[in-house]
Amino acid sequence: MARYLIPKPIQRQYELFPGWGFPQIGLVVAGLLVGGMLFLVLTLFHVRVPIRLIAFVLPLGIAGFLAFPPPNDQPLYQRLQAGVGFSKSTRKWLYDWNASDWPE
Repeated sequence: MARYLIPKPIQRQYELFPGWGFPQIGLVVAGLLVGGMLFLVLTLFHVRVPIRLIAFVLPLGIAGFLAFPPPNDQPLYQRLQAGVGFSKSTRKWLYDWNASDWPE
C-alpha cells in the first residue's frame, strides 16, 4: 500500500487551550484590567454595587467576545459584514399575507 507524504497539522501559534493562544489571553487580561480599573474608580465615587459589577463585566465580556475563536476562522468584522448583508438581502416569504384565514 502506498503511503502518501501528508504533513502533520502545524499550529500557527502556541496555544494554551484549543484556540486560545497568548494574544487571546492577553486581550482577556486587558479587558479584566480595564474592568477592574472601572470598578475601582466607581468605588471611589460610591456608586452602587450592581452598576460597578456591570462596569467590571462589560469590558471583560467584550474582550472575551473579541478573543473567542470563530468556528470558521472568519474575523469578527467579516462576520459583521455578512450579518449586515444578510439583513439587507431579499427573502422569499412562504405565507400569503393577502389570503384570508377564514374559509369562504
